[in-house]
Amino acid sequence: MLISFSVENWLSFRDEATLTLVAGRSRRHGGRLARVKKYGLRLLPIALLYGGNASGKSNFFQALRFAQDLVVSGRKIDAPTGVRPFLLDSPSLARPTRFEFELLIADTIYKFNFTMSSTAVLAESLTRVSAAREDQRLYTRRTEPDRVFHPGDSISGPEREELTAIHKRTRPNQLLLTATIDQNFDLLRPVYDWFGNSLLLIAPELVPSLLFHPPRVHTDPLVARMSELLLQLDTGIARLDTRAIPLKKVDDTTYSPDIAPGLFPPYDRIVLLPNSSASMSEHKLLPARLVPYHRGTDGSEVEFKRDQESEGTRRLLDLLPHFIGLSEAGETGRVLVIDEIDRSLHPLLTRALIASYLDDGCAAESRSQLLLTTHDVSLLDHRLFRPDELWITERDESGVSTLASFHEFTEAHHDRDLRGSYLRGRLGGIPRILFG
Repeated sequence: MLISFSVENWLSFRDEATLTLVAGRSRRHGGRLARVKKYGLRLLPIALLYGGNASGKSNFFQALRFAQDLVVSGRKIDAPTGVRPFLLDSPSLARPTRFEFELLIADTIYKFNFTMSSTAVLAESLTRVSAAREDQRLYTRRTEPDRVFHPGDSISGPEREELTAIHKRTRPNQLLLTATIDQNFDLLRPVYDWFGNSLLLIAPELVPSLLFHPPRVHTDPLVARMSELLLQLDTGIARLDTRAIPLKKVDDTTYSPDIAPGLFPPYDRIVLLPNSSASMSEHKLLPARLVPYHRGTDGSEVEFKRDQESEGTRRLLDLLPHFIGLSEAGETGRVLVIDEIDRSLHPLLTRALIASYLDDGCAAESRSQLLLTTHDVSLLDHRLFRPDELWITERDESGVSTLASFHEFTEAHHDRDLRGSYLRGRLGGIPRILFG
C-alpha cells in the first residue's frame, strides 16, 4: 500500500507536495479503512485529486510514472535521467528533484527516497521501519560532490559485502535499488516488486489492452465478470468473448503480435503481466482481444468490432479488468492510479465503478488502493467519500502548484453541499476564468 508520496521540484510542483493515505480522525466510512495493527495505522483505500486544468493533477500522476519507470526500467549508460524541474524560475532549474515514498509491503513499512539532477542520482536511501516505529537503515548513498555509501547495520556478513560491491558497479544515473535486481541481489526485492507489480498507472491515452488467458480463454472468469458488469452498466453489450492472438518472441519477456496489418488495433509490443516473473511458456499464457456481441432485433448475436463501440464503452473495456483485479487483489494489495477517470464516461457510470470497488474491495484486512484524478464534481458527496479522501491541486499566479486535502477545510466536514462549496471556490482548485 501507498502510505505517502512526496515530490519536490517536478514540473509545476516547485515546492514539496505530499499526498498521504493515512486516515484522519473522521469516523465516516470507517469500516472500509485498512487497519495495520503492527503500526497502529488506518490507511485510506481511495483518494481523488481535483483541480482546474493545468493545476498539477496530471503532473502529480507523471511524477509517479517517472519514479516507477526509473526503478523498474532504469537508464542506459550515459543517458540523461529525464527529470523535469520547475521551469519558471532560475534557481529551480539548478536545484535537484526529490521523490519520497512510504510504503506498506507485506505488513512492513519501507521509506524510500532519491534526489536527482539531469545527469545523476545525487542521493538515495532505503529504510525499513520496525514495529516500534524505529527506522532501520538498509542503505544510504550519495554520488555528488563525492561518492559515499553506507550499508545499514541490519545488513551484515556476505550480504553487506555484496551490496557494497554492487554499489561500486552502479552507474551514477542508476538507482542502487534497480542495480541490485539487475545483479541478482534479492534482499531489497520487495520494494522493487512493489513498483513493478503492485503499482499500476493508467494514463488518459491508455492503449487498448490485451487480456492474457490460459488456452481455454472462453472459460476465463474475468471475461464472465466483465460481461456481467457491462450488462449492469447499460452498454448494449450482451456478451463478451475473446479471440486469441498469436505472438512472435522478441526477448524473454516481450512479444510482438504475429498478425496481419489492420486486423487488430496497433499493438507495438506486448509485455507479460506485471505480476508474472516467469516466461510465457511456463505460464502457457495467450494474449487475446475482447470480442463484444450485441443482441440483434431478431434475438441473434451480432459481433461488433472495437471501433463500432462508443468511446465510453471502449474506455470501459480497458478499465474493467483493472477494477476487477483491484477488488480481487484483496489482502495481497495493488495500487491502481488512473489519470482522468471520467474521460468519456457518464458521471453515473464513473460513480458506479467507484462505488463497486468501495463496496466489494475495501475492508480492514484489504490492502488495495485506488487513486484518481477527475473533474467530475458529482462525486463530491459525503455519502461516498471522507474529507481526507478528497484532494485539491491549485496553481498560483507564479505557476506553482500546491496539493491540499479537503480535510484541512472546515466546510468539507460540515457543509452538506460539498459540490457547491467546491464550485464556489471555498475549497480552492477551480479555474480563474476572466470572462463569461
